[in-house]
Amino acid sequence: MGRISETIRYPAEARLKDWQGKVVVKLVVTNNGTIEDLTIVKSSGYPILDEEAVALLQRLSPLKLERPLGKERISLQVPIRYSLKKRS
Repeated sequence: MGRISETIRYPAEARLKDWQGKVVVKLVVTNNGTIEDLTIVKSSGYPILDEEAVALLQRLSPLKLERPLGKERISLQVPIRYSLKKRS
């Protein structure tokens, strides 16, 4: 999931107001890498962060799959953390 953390765009309003949290998004990945059926299953508590998490996953679609899924579609839950703390 390194690609997700590299692609996160922290909304300016959330950064200014020090809003942080984790969003969990349920999604379906098709055998061609398309991401579909995005649904927030756990909110960060801030709509702007939740909306950005969905937009982030939409930007990543279609995924470049390293190997075939082995199925037409798979369902996943993806946690996306918005944190302003610097990593050491």
